[in-house]
Order: sequence, then C-alpha cells, then structure tokens
Amino acid sequence: MALKLPKEEMEENWELIKKITLFLFKEDFKKHKTTTPAKPPLKPQKSSLANHRLIEKGREVLKEQENLKKVFKTMMMLGSGGFGSVYVGKDLTQAKMRVAIKKLSHIEEKRRITNLAEIGFLASCDHPNIVQYFSAWISSDPKKATDIYLILEYLQGGTLSQAVSSFQFGELQIAFLGREILKALQYLHQRNWAHRDLKSANVMLDINGNVKIIDFGLCIDVTDGSLTTMVGSPYWIPPEMIKGAPHNLPVDIWSFGVCLLELFLLSPPYHKSPLKCMYKVATEGLAHLIPKGATQEAKQLLERCLEQNPNDRPTPEELLQMSFFQRQGVDKALAGVLRDIFMTNSLTSVM
Repeated sequence: MALKLPKEEMEENWELIKKITLFLFKEDFKKHKTTTPAKPPLKPQKSSLANHRLIEKGREVLKEQENLKKVFKTMMMLGSGGFGSVYVGKDLTQAKMRVAIKKLSHIEEKRRITNLAEIGFLASCDHPNIVQYFSAWISSDPKKATDIYLILEYLQGGTLSQAVSSFQFGELQIAFLGREILKALQYLHQRNWAHRDLKSANVMLDINGNVKIIDFGLCIDVTDGSLTTMVGSPYWIPPEMIKGAPHNLPVDIWSFGVCLLELFLLSPPYHKSPLKCMYKVATEGLAHLIPKGATQEAKQLLERCLEQNPNDRPTPEELLQMSFFQRQGVDKALAGVLRDIFMTNSLTSVM
C-alpha cells in the first residue's frame, strides 16, 4: 500500500498523507478487533437534535425476546465484515417468510448508539429503492444481550459489486442502475439524510431487476449542519471528507459517481491501493479516469458527480433530468440480465 511520490510532493502533502494513513489503520483495526467485555448501560452522548430523534426511534422499535429462536431462524451466512454478519433466514412471526438477518455487535457504547440510529433510519424509510425493514430484536436476558438482529427484506440476487466482477454493463444498463440509486438518494436527501457509505457493495440487485440501497450504519441527519468526521469506505470517500472539510449531502453524489465510474472501469479507481486512491481523490480528483470511449452524455454525468467542490455537484433531482437517463430503452435495459448474472448464486434450494 506504499505511496510513491517525489520528495517535495511528499513533504507538501505530509499532513494529508498522515490523515489518510490513520483512517486506513483504524478501519483495518476495526475489522480485526476482538470482542470486548460488556460495558455499563448506555450513557447519553452528544448528538444533534435531529439524530437524537432517530436514535430514540431505534430504541422505541427495538423489541426484546427471551428466546430469539421463537422469532427467527438463521439458515446460511451471506456475508460478514466489520459491521457484523448477514444471514438468510426465516421470520417465524410472519409465516416463516424468507428474510435477511443482519447481526450486529451491541456491546460497545459507540456501537450501540450507531445500531439504534441505523434501526431508526431503516424504520423511518419507505421507498422501493431502499431495503425494507421488518423488525429488530435483542435478548431480554442481559447476559445474552450482546448482539442485535435486524430483520430485513431478502433479495434473491447479489450486490452491484458482485455483478460488476462478472459482467460488463452497457451504458443503457448503467443508466437504469444509476437512475434507481438516484431515486433512493432523492428520497433520503429530501429528508436531509446523508447515507455516507454508498458503494457498490451496498447496492443490492435481485433477479427481477430491483435495485435497493442497504446498510444505513453511517447514515446521518444533517438538518443541524455539516460534519467533519471522515467515515465510509476508502475508494468511495469524497475529497472534502479526506481533507477534513465540512461535509453534507453532496458526499453521496460523489460516491454515486464513483459507483458509476466503477461500472465503466470494472473495478473501483486505483483498486490496488486505498491509500493511493484517497490521496489522488484529495489532490487530483477522479475525472481524468473517465473512459475516453464513454458517450458524451456519460462523460458529462460523471464529470458533474465528480466535481472536487461539493457545492458544484448536482442534486439527485438535477441528475435525474440529465440526458444520460432520458435515453430510449433504459426502462428495459436490464430485462433478464440480472437473472443470468445471479442464477449461479441462487438460494432457492435453501428451505
């Protein structure tokens, strides 16, 4: 992950490089950190009034049950990471309906606040391009209350990241995918909610052509003003975050642009080195990586999303009006394609 730079450039940008390196170290540490002992009950933390309401919403809808085996049944792990694990399972409260079950550690105070906020956001969302929330559970036995479980809509398919690793989308197909993601961002931004972790692995696709944003662990209400904390996933983090400048809703537009760029490049930019990617984003941007073979409509869209100055990036509403999304054939561009891509990952045999 070494960054090879001329001595003068290294010295000039030393503080930026230190900031990026520290962030990447912390992210790597989170992935490998072992479980810590349970801590005392949750203490009030500083948060904006808007976010406090969502945390309280999460606390309000989180349900307790002594025997969680009466509520749901996990069947097969779909994935895991620093956030926790996701399983396909059955919701025993809804006629054994197949669902996705997200298991999150609920021990550390900061993690508990984040979990409650995520539940609050998901429970407050109602949009066809956002994963549907059903319920959230924790054991009523304090000794077993180390994890919480989110019961979510199960989508038979996979992530955009998985799809792009095995299939090269054409521009009409990219337009369809982008349009559906923008509809979700439009819904969130109208409520002053920034997702802050939009990436290809957080966009779910099912075999019927549905496109949905998932993982609201970093989502935040920016009604009370901008923030300066760097969060998210390295390849998709915008320049203002990396530089420590205030960030707001335009962070999602940058990340959206990187998702589209990934569909053209078949991998995230500078995918071999998150350090190099973040440094380049902060100092040069990514517009120079836009493929020369892309149509003029695609180039214009990507350039607008990847503006270095967040104030120059369009809103979701403005992007949806761009000619890239207005072309004939977009609506039917993915017909049957996702079914072919994900059929090998089908879980229909799991009963």
